[in-house]
Amino acid sequence: MILLFETGFSGIVEIDGISDDYNDGEYIMRRICYRLRKKYNRIYKMKCHTLIFNGNIEYDYLSNLSKIIRKEKLGKLMVTKSKRNPNSGNTIKIYLWSVNNKKLSKWYGKNRNRIEEKEWDHYND
Repeated sequence: MILLFETGFSGIVEIDGISDDYNDGEYIMRRICYRLRKKYNRIYKMKCHTLIFNGNIEYDYLSNLSKIIRKEKLGKLMVTKSKRNPNSGNTIKIYLWSVNNKKLSKWYGKNRNRIEEKEWDHYND
């Protein structure tokens, strides 16, 4: 389940729970867009312009999501070098995504899956 959290810094939102979803970058992006639409009503009018997320480099889900962001030119993406998390022992990267709201909204319009969204609504995601 993907969740969004205000960070306390103006315009920055943390995405949590990406690893709970599938490895498919487009599926993850639809889930993120769905959550943004639920939170802000319209993606192109959303108040946040920067999204931050992290993940274990041993899995492909963040790499696949990054490919969608870059391929579709959905904004600028900065990625840290990988570091070992002393708490979990996992090797992680942190991603900072400066969102192009207009392009993201357009991408979501083309790739939106209302059947998935009805299922997500059913589970209060």
